[in-house]
Amino acid sequence: MIPEQTSYSSPLLPYDLVGRPEDPDLKRLARLAALLCGVPNATVNLLDDEQQHCIATQGFARTTTTLAESMCGRTVLLDEPVYLPDAREDPRFASHPHVTGELGSIRFYAASQLRTPTGDVVGTLCVFDEEPRELDEGQREALDGLAVQAAQVLEQRAESKRLSDSNKELHRSNADLAAFAARIAHDLRNPIAATRGFLALAQGPFGADLGGRARECVVHADSAVERMATLVDDLLAYANVGAKPRCEQVDVGDVAAAVASDVQALATATGGTVELGALPVVETDPTLLRQLLQNFVTNGLKYSRNDVPPHVLVSGSSDGDGWWVAVQDNGRGIAAADRDHVFDLFVRLPDGQDVSGSGIGLATCARIADALNASIDITDSPGGGTTFTIRA
Repeated sequence: MIPEQTSYSSPLLPYDLVGRPEDPDLKRLARLAALLCGVPNATVNLLDDEQQHCIATQGFARTTTTLAESMCGRTVLLDEPVYLPDAREDPRFASHPHVTGELGSIRFYAASQLRTPTGDVVGTLCVFDEEPRELDEGQREALDGLAVQAAQVLEQRAESKRLSDSNKELHRSNADLAAFAARIAHDLRNPIAATRGFLALAQGPFGADLGGRARECVVHADSAVERMATLVDDLLAYANVGAKPRCEQVDVGDVAAAVASDVQALATATGGTVELGALPVVETDPTLLRQLLQNFVTNGLKYSRNDVPPHVLVSGSSDGDGWWVAVQDNGRGIAAADRDHVFDLFVRLPDGQDVSGSGIGLATCARIADALNASIDITDSPGGGTTFTIRA
């Protein structure tokens, strides 16, 4: 008759090893335990509230049994490792069905509990034989040591599973964020466009019907709507960074030339210039790199000093260790004290001038750099201004 098992609860789920192929590290520990003790059978067990799972074995096939059918189901309730030269002589195990012949005829049995860093017992490393045996003190200590190693392997597997689950949740969250941002952008762009259209009419054909104060309010409203449109576009760009980048051979000179062409209207409006120096050919994602360069070049043209026409220089190089691209401007610069948080979301540094911005552009650059496994350094430009250097 199988005796009823005393209540036991184990945090088994984080290991994700039950029903999967045998873990090679745990298999080696089971084999080593059998060799060390001179017995044919050894197993690493995980136990949950109802069952014992042999997840790595030596000398027999992996099995799953109820706790009542398991000798280790009793061992996990004890505070110390179990050492039985002959299980028939121990009152705790003499009536067990694996000792009496009902399920087996185990004589020698030794087991050490597998404990988590918090002290929870999640299983055992046990060795057994159908013949009585003795272990010397060194063998028993070594068996306990192997159990500690097995518990460490389990913790490594649990941490791997936690990281895997976190990555899955991060990818799901990024996908949800991108979908949400796209929907909001779509829903907001139409009324923003309509509002801008009516404001354009108010400033154009119907402007004569407005008083001076009304015309001033329309101008302010148009400026506010323009900022709102910029914010929507920037939020969408920030949310969309997260997809796995593609890697291909990219001529950074071509990318920089395209950026210079895109910002030509801004350069003309600000009286600025964009100069392209020597630039390398690198392995990266061309679309993400273009976003980075366009952000930095645009900032260099926008945040200029009142008495100095903006000038932006894009240059770079590569070697056997990687590559770098620098965007150097002659603008207002960024104080050293502000450089640690300038890439945070919605951070705008006080500049004393009315320059539109959402505080999202540099945060987007930080996300792009992470996606490219790159870093961004901020330094002073010679003669004043800021240099952003991308390194990968």
